Amino acid sequence: MSILWLKADIQAKNIYNKSKGTLNMYESTLVVNKDSRELERLFASEDKDLNRASYAITKTKTGLIFNIHADDATALKTAFNTITKVLIVWEKTKALK
Repeated sequence: MSILWLKADIQAKNIYNKSKGTLNMYESTLVVNKDSRELERLFASEDKDLNRASYAITKTKTGLIFNIHADDATALKTAFNTITKVLIVWEKTKALK
């Protein structure tokens, strides 16, 4: 059973900025249904404000929800990679125990 579940709603939005004009913005949600307390401590030290993307973490009864906001598709991919790399390392260390 996988601990990672990707909510399938990546949304593209047009946002108007006075200085830059109309901007595209992407939003997505990543849900992790395991060990919320341990993962929350692990992500507490991570930088959540990436250059063109950011994410916020919400704790639920069953795990964590990552709400990702990105300026473009490349920034969205960077945010996903940042989060999933930490999860991969966490999974590998759990397997060693």
